Amino acid sequence: MFVKINNWLLNKSINKAGISEKIAAQQTISLFVVYINKIIGEGKARQARPLYVKNKRLIIQVENSLIAAEIKKHEQEILDYLDKQTNLKLKRLVFIS
Repeated sequence: MFVKINNWLLNKSINKAGISEKIAAQQTISLFVVYINKIIGEGKARQARPLYVKNKRLIIQVENSLIAAEIKKHEQEILDYLDKQTNLKLKRLVFIS
């Protein structure tokens, strides 16, 4: 019972402070790192670094176009996973080098 009240108070405080989207964006970045390690392996995943979320897009810095293409093949799967885990509904992944 205490946990539910604590979560309720925390969520209320977060919403009141107006930082719920920022927290969801940080959670999305963390979840992306974990999930991408599973999909393409740690070695390749180290070559992709999620930077930030802007306009419902996850901006990812990649070392080369091959890594971007590898992640792009799994884009819909990644977006579906992230949408299920957070309340932030991303539209797409954007790659920069």
